[in-house]
Amino acid sequence: MKKIVSALLLGASLASAHAAVRQVDTIVAVVDGEVITAQELAKISNEIRQTVPKGQTPPPGAIEQQALQQLVDESILVQHARRNGVRVTNEELNEAMMNLAQSNKLTLPQLQAQLQREGINERQFKEMLGNNLMRQKITQQEIFSRVHITESEVDQEMKSAQVANFAKQNLPGGAMTTQYQVNSILLKVDGQSNAEATKKQIDALHKRLQQGERFEAVARQYSQDANAASGGDLGWVNQGTLSPEVEQALQTLKPSEFSAPIETPYGWQILQLVDTRQENAAEAELRNIVRQRIGDRKADQIYRSWMSQMRDSTHIDIRLGQ
Repeated sequence: MKKIVSALLLGASLASAHAAVRQVDTIVAVVDGEVITAQELAKISNEIRQTVPKGQTPPPGAIEQQALQQLVDESILVQHARRNGVRVTNEELNEAMMNLAQSNKLTLPQLQAQLQREGINERQFKEMLGNNLMRQKITQQEIFSRVHITESEVDQEMKSAQVANFAKQNLPGGAMTTQYQVNSILLKVDGQSNAEATKKQIDALHKRLQQGERFEAVARQYSQDANAASGGDLGWVNQGTLSPEVEQALQTLKPSEFSAPIETPYGWQILQLVDTRQENAAEAELRNIVRQRIGDRKADQIYRSWMSQMRDSTHIDIRLGQ
């Protein structure tokens, strides 16, 4: 079960599932008033230690420092999510529990029984799971919405020998697939309090588009996405790689038409279909892989910079070793 939990929660601590222990556990850090305990640190340290290649011996204390930094960052993310009104619904929690069970070839009752055998309180486990979902949501909102990849960047990387070799070994020729060229206007929802105001604003922008204002001009002025300066240009995207609500909206549009406001994980969006085309499936898949690789690099850079700023603005009291 510990392996199951660790894999799903990406290293999130199981210590929160043992509330009684937390009350007497040693405090190793305090992050804006929230404590991190020695038991939490030990669990994450053990997880990291299991990933160290055989024959390698990290410097004394290095694993504990890495684990502590991970726990501090997780606490910062969850607290930032709460302050910005990020919430996890019961439906989302139940779906996550079901996905966890299915990914480990268990039924939900079997998962619940396994938790009980491990001595893990289900309510506390769901709280931990909810925190993980909040971290995912705030990361998507703060990081991935800022990632913008141009087609020229994809074209340039497609020319590399590494990509050519990968394609030769893994992507034989295939059928044709549909691609959409899309423009987007995005308004982020920064908290529960301004959700209604954001919806009113996106509705007002939609009305202006209906009255004849150019999509690109409205996107440049109001969109909060990373591609606003280019008129909201998302480039070419493959059918089947988009969220269901976005895919459904695009399928109803003709070139130059725009959608009604759509609620997505990033916020409220209006999409404009610029054009469609048929592309070789293998070529399209390769471009998508390259685009994902570029996006991962950019997201990592943005995340590191953003987390550094968040740490600087957070009161962190490290007590490890005291």
